[in-house]
Amino acid sequence: MFKVEPLVKYSEKYMICIDQAKQRLKIHNAPIKQKAPDISKYEVIYIGAPIYWGKMPEELSTAPQSLNFEGKIVKPFVTHEGSGISQVPQQLQELCIGAKILDGLEIFGFKVNCSKSDVKNWV
Repeated sequence: MFKVEPLVKYSEKYMICIDQAKQRLKIHNAPIKQKAPDISKYEVIYIGAPIYWGKMPEELSTAPQSLNFEGKIVKPFVTHEGSGISQVPQQLQELCIGAKILDGLEIFGFKVNCSKSDVKNWV
C-alpha cells in the first residue's frame, strides 16, 4: 500500500480544503512528498481518492506519471458528497497508459464508516 501525500497538506477545515483542491486542479502538477513505488509485481492496482470538483486530487495525477501501467488492471474507489465517481475513470485512462480501468466503487463520505461490507464485496 502506498499513500500519496501532498507536499503541502490540505486544510482539515472542509470549505478551505475544497478551495485548496480547486486551486490545485488549475496547476495540474501538484508535488507529492515521495515518488510512487514500483508496481511491476502487481497485476491489479487499486487507486482511491476523495472527489473534489468532479476530479481526483491533483496529487493523484502526479503520482502515476513515472509508473508503467502496461497490462495492469486499475480499480478506482472514491469518496464523494454527491458527484459519484465523476471523471475519475477518464482521468485514470489518461494517466495509466496501457491499463484496463474497471468499474469503480463510490461511497458517500458520510457513509465511509458503515461501508465495510460494500468494500469487501467490491474487492
